[in-house]
Amino acid sequence: MATPDSGLGISVDFPSSDVENGIRFAMQLGMHPDVDRQIYFLKKVPGVTYWRSGSQISTPALDRDGTPLDPTVETRTQPDEKVRVDYAVEVNETQTFVDSGVGVLRPTKITITLLYSDYVQVKDLRECYYNGDRFIYSYEPEADGLFDLAVHQLIYVARDDT
Repeated sequence: MATPDSGLGISVDFPSSDVENGIRFAMQLGMHPDVDRQIYFLKKVPGVTYWRSGSQISTPALDRDGTPLDPTVETRTQPDEKVRVDYAVEVNETQTFVDSGVGVLRPTKITITLLYSDYVQVKDLRECYYNGDRFIYSYEPEADGLFDLAVHQLIYVARDDT
């Protein structure tokens, strides 16, 4: 990395942790107070596991409905994990139109802004919920940064607008 030129007003002592704390405070300040209306990302976990005599086994022979043919095999399901991080959200309409059965609609899209430390927790998660609506990952513009402070944006489009 190049050495900053102090003659240009570039300070080596950039207070990145102070700036990050300020951004995080603003994100928390702007979050809805009702946790059920805040954004959470859905981390898919292997939904069904099979057990026999207290030990997990690989997938046994199943019938058409997914029920084990062996009656001694127990089926256990796990819910998907909700991942919550600090964020800022911007709600817009997409530029594309969707022809539905009742007319032409413009789906809602949300732009979620995250600090890098939160981004690494959710970057591979393709589904999130905001205010009870389901959103699917669309794309991610190039990240902006200032020294060692990076800010990421993730774009999600409504799957089922209500």
